[in-house]
Amino acid sequence: MSVCLSVCLLYTARSAGTGTAIALLTVLILMLNFSITTFVIQSEPWHMDYIKRFIKFFIIGVTVLVVAVPEGLPLAVTLALAYSVRVANNNTYVLLAASL
Repeated sequence: MSVCLSVCLLYTARSAGTGTAIALLTVLILMLNFSITTFVIQSEPWHMDYIKRFIKFFIIGVTVLVVAVPEGLPLAVTLALAYSVRVANNNTYVLLAASL
C-alpha cells in the first residue's frame, strides 16, 4: 500500500508542476497574441495603458495556477486517510490529535 501511496503522491506533485507550466503558457500566449496583434498587425505605438493589459494577463496566469494546483489535493488526502485506516486496522496504535 505504501508503494501505491508514494506513486499517487508523486503523480499529485507532478500535476502541480503541470499546472504551473499551463499557467506560464497561458500568460505567454496572451502576451504574444496581444503584442503581435497590436504592434505588428495594427502597427500601433506603445501606450502606457497597455501595462494594464499585461497586468491583467499576469492575473489570469496566477488564477490558472491557483485553480490548477489544488486539483490533486483531494486525491492525496483520500489516499493518506485510506493508508492510515489500513494501518489502524493492523492492531497498531494511532495517536489522536487533541484538535480532533
